Amino acid sequence: MKTVMYVAVAVTLAMALRFAAAPSAAAAEADGKIRISVEEIGKTADLIGRLGKPLGTWVTVKGKWALPKKVVKDFSLRFTVTHVNGAKLEKAVEFHVTQIMAVDRRGKSIMPKPENRRKLDGQTWTLNAYETGEFHITPPEYYRAVGIVPGSMQEPYYFDTFTSKIDGVLQPE
Repeated sequence: MKTVMYVAVAVTLAMALRFAAAPSAAAAEADGKIRISVEEIGKTADLIGRLGKPLGTWVTVKGKWALPKKVVKDFSLRFTVTHVNGAKLEKAVEFHVTQIMAVDRRGKSIMPKPENRRKLDGQTWTLNAYETGEFHITPPEYYRAVGIVPGSMQEPYYFDTFTSKIDGVLQPE
């Protein structure tokens, strides 16, 4: 009986040491950031989008197009998502018009050209869609290498380091 108990303790310790020594897919660095290898995305780590679902999850979103109500530098159209899969969001999520790619049921783009986008103001859309994203980071050394002063070109407000966007199919109202 003692032998079985010693074996159980030894196996438990061995497993604990194995997992403690195993490299983590996400490791916190001294600056407090978590580092995740791109190799882990979709395998052992999911990126959660602004809609609260893992990127690439097929959902139904409902939102409304509107021009900004106040004076802002970029007076472009916005799509504000209020519902995901029929549930009202605690806080609506705003997407810039360039962060929406919508097609009809035949796969043809229904996004108007920039000069015609104002006609969407006030429209409510329901999309079967998924949230995806783009990574935008350019080191200052790149700008210096091509002769541009770093920081002299201001990125649009919606171009965070990682920008999520919606790709979807417009559903009839």
